Amino acid sequence: SAADPVIVCAMPFFWIGGVLAATGALHEPVTLIVMPKLDAGLALDLVEQERATGLVGWPAFTQRIREHPGFADRDLSSAPSLRDGPLDIAMVNVPDGFPVHRTMSETAGGFAYTDMSIVDDAGVPVQDGAVGELLVRGIGVMAGYNKRERADTFDADGWYHTGDKVYRRAGDPRLFYVGRTSEMIKTSGANVSPLEVEAVIEAFDDVSQCVVIGIDHAERGEEVCAVVVPAADGVEMDSVARRTRDALSSYKVPTRWVTASSDQIPTLASGKLDRKTLRAWVSSRAATAR
Repeated sequence: SAADPVIVCAMPFFWIGGVLAATGALHEPVTLIVMPKLDAGLALDLVEQERATGLVGWPAFTQRIREHPGFADRDLSSAPSLRDGPLDIAMVNVPDGFPVHRTMSETAGGFAYTDMSIVDDAGVPVQDGAVGELLVRGIGVMAGYNKRERADTFDADGWYHTGDKVYRRAGDPRLFYVGRTSEMIKTSGANVSPLEVEAVIEAFDDVSQCVVIGIDHAERGEEVCAVVVPAADGVEMDSVARRTRDALSSYKVPTRWVTASSDQIPTLASGKLDRKTLRAWVSSRAATAR
């Protein structure tokens, strides 16, 4: 019917985000419009022409849509949250089968018949409250990757190393997600979660987007670098840095600050941030400056 949601899907079905959008449309009376490629102008065309009520996409792509030259002139009244809502607007205006009373901050404690272990860099199980990598094994875990040796995927004890950094509170079976092992920054022996630092900086009104990465450093191993997309011209980075210092422990505060435009923030085909390419870009800028 005319009242049913119409959702533009800006996520490929190769990744779970697109799959969930497709399966969600099978459970609810939702029209799903699949984009052939990630293009902000095309997304605006589809929302306007098809009177879409929402969009499934990563915040980085939503940011590109809002900064498109034609954004202000489009009739997006069918999807008000696209214009005025938060950047992370995945599946907005899709009816819930069951009301959500608690937002996401933790994940479940694991499936039945699945063993879990949280270990440090040396493979030693950590205490409650300490961050480590999540390992899983059991009959519910895959047998392996296609055309890859099992030993390339599982360790000698049968554990699959997920690459997820998590911790568990004493007496609480749930896991609390911190980030990916490849994203964690190790500076002067301390682990820094980019997600935590990004959340603090992106909460400032004068910051449109922030990506935190680790840059090689001769003494510290890595230094914390914040790539900031200002919300307007004339943003004082000294002020942003000062407020960040007020909100975070000293070792988590970026020691390098880089300003960029939104189109300089690279993304993968899935729409996720391409931190590897961004890290190379920042490093090349530093080398040129020297």
